[in-house]
Amino acid sequence: MRTLQSRYGLLWLGATLGVASWFIDSCADWIWFAKNERFLEVLVPDQPVEIWMRSLVLVICGVLGYLGQHAYNRQRSLMQALERSNEALAAAKEAAEISSRTKSAFLANVSHELRTPMHAVLSFAELGRDRYEHLTPDKTHQYFASIHDSGARLLALLNDLLDISKIEAGRMEFRFEETDICTMIDTACEESKLLLAEKRLSIICPPAAEVTLHLDRQRFGQVLRNLLSNAIKFSPPEGEIRFELQTGLIHRQNVGAPTHAVPALALRVSDEGVGITEGESEKIFEKFTQGSATPGTGGTGLGLAIVRDIVTAHGGFVRAYNRKPRGATFEILLPTASALSETQG
Repeated sequence: MRTLQSRYGLLWLGATLGVASWFIDSCADWIWFAKNERFLEVLVPDQPVEIWMRSLVLVICGVLGYLGQHAYNRQRSLMQALERSNEALAAAKEAAEISSRTKSAFLANVSHELRTPMHAVLSFAELGRDRYEHLTPDKTHQYFASIHDSGARLLALLNDLLDISKIEAGRMEFRFEETDICTMIDTACEESKLLLAEKRLSIICPPAAEVTLHLDRQRFGQVLRNLLSNAIKFSPPEGEIRFELQTGLIHRQNVGAPTHAVPALALRVSDEGVGITEGESEKIFEKFTQGSATPGTGGTGLGLAIVRDIVTAHGGFVRAYNRKPRGATFEILLPTASALSETQG
């Protein structure tokens, strides 16, 4: 591109010099004629003809130089605009390719996540059908429990797909009400008691207290279950999961106004797993994306994306970071009632 620009610059310079040379020759002929006819002595009686001729030539060269420079600058700006356009097209092409690869990986992952529990449902149903006369009650219970668990996995996957489609279409409805967040944490822990027991995990909840926030009980319960499910999945056996509540601030900037801080409540969910790969603390909240530190752990890569969208709908903010010596922490900042009334006012 720069080589092309330099070639155009030389072309304009050559054209300018050529035109200037032609004008100089023409002016020289005209001045010679005028001198012989003694026109210039009448027009400019006190100046020698040669000085007048040089002045005229300099003016003409200046005008031609200005026109040539203007044309060159115009050509250079057009070339720069073309270069920026090419860069934007290349970036759009790369983004489209990344999106295509991400969706292909998502479809492959979803098909696997759908097939696995469905295969389990069909297999245990077939075993029960073929062996029902010889099954003991314990075996029958095991088959039905496996069918139930696989069906629950399918239902959770379908719910995630429906939720993300509603969020993208702007059709997810929220019903906000004053809610005790400590009670919601206790409920989420109670619902996950069996999963915690399977890995012999201990869980530490904040001290009993009434902490009221303006929340959609159903949607924010989904946030807590998703974060707790992730913590259980990536925690080692006999590990520890910790819930913490603390006051904090959310920094906001309205259009045409300086940044200001509003009071908030910080909710943290921490585990002792492998943590988050450096540089992926934002990427893991994107749709159809999973962290590279935990390959092959299953899932569709929609859970954290749903968490982020629901928290954003509550006027909050979510982030993830590694904790020392190991593990990850997911922190949610939610505006308190005073911050909400200030914003609405």
